[in-house]
Amino acid sequence: MRAPTEAQAPTPTDPPALKALLEQLRGQWHRSDPPALVFDATATTEQGVVVAVDDELRYRELDADDWQAVTRDGLYHHIQQQGQPTLTTLAETPLTRKHFTTSPIGTLESNLEPDSDSQSP
Repeated sequence: MRAPTEAQAPTPTDPPALKALLEQLRGQWHRSDPPALVFDATATTEQGVVVAVDDELRYRELDADDWQAVTRDGLYHHIQQQGQPTLTTLAETPLTRKHFTTSPIGTLESNLEPDSDSQSP
């Protein structure tokens, strides 16, 4: 007769290093559903999403009017405020490619230009 075996508790693992997560973003913007890092919302910030557009890291919160370029060092601030990000795909977030590629300045300028239909001859 055997003695009952002790249940093995899963061994906790450290979250992946930021460098490893960023390596999974770079060079992937061309994919139909590129990878994204998602920071959880907190009491003072909305959910944040990071993607790499042409290898430039861009960060955007759900309620923001535009994206911001961000460095690896800048992401450490978000980790301190919002915790370790989760690697997912952009389609699994509320944001789309347009949220990271539309220039806020270009959008403003196009809103200020008069419509060609409304101009008098």
